[in-house]
Amino acid sequence: MFSARLKNLRTAKNITQKELALLIGLDRTSVTKWETKGVVPDPQTLSKLASFFAVTTDYLLGVS
Repeated sequence: MFSARLKNLRTAKNITQKELALLIGLDRTSVTKWETKGVVPDPQTLSKLASFFAVTTDYLLGVS
C-alpha cells in the first residue's frame, strides 16, 4: 500500500524519484526501495513525506 501511494503522489506532482529524494534530503536509491521493494521509511522520514505531500502518515501507510 505504501509503495503505491507514494508513487501515485510523486507522479501526481510530476517529480522524479531523484527530485523527491533531494527535496527531503536523501538519495534516490531510498525512494526506489520505497516504491519498488516495499520498504517503509523510518518514522521521521515518513513524517517528512507526509508533510511534503500534505497527507497524513496514516494515509501513506494505508491505514485510512
